[in-house]
Amino acid sequence: MKTLEYLVEFDHLQQYIALVLLLDTSGAMAGTKIRALEEGLRVFKEALTRHDRAAKRVDLAVVTFDDDVRVIHDFASVERFDPPTLVGSGQACMGDAILKAVEMVETRKRQYRENGVDYYRPIILLVMTSYNSKAH
Repeated sequence: MKTLEYLVEFDHLQQYIALVLLLDTSGAMAGTKIRALEEGLRVFKEALTRHDRAAKRVDLAVVTFDDDVRVIHDFASVERFDPPTLVGSGQACMGDAILKAVEMVETRKRQYRENGVDYYRPIILLVMTSYNSKAH
């Protein structure tokens, strides 16, 4: 049984929420879009950190996808999240990324149950570019 690496920090009187940020890092995101995504991650962390309840309850994971799917931040507290530098390249293998995120959430829910940790319904948040046919 894999235990939660920071279980001793959990307050069992609170419920936690597993949140997976699923980030498109394909070539369509290159340039200003990927820089805006990086800035958004920094702002996201700052906002969660300033909100005491969210900082304690959000269990964050980050997955990127382009030609490959990468877990760049496995589930941990927001304070342990260091927003990464991202590179936009390749094709978006979004289907594989969604399956990976669902697998991660199911594993985390099982870990919560095995360790007696209450939790809210997990969230998978997909962030990707919009494709404007006139721009191509």
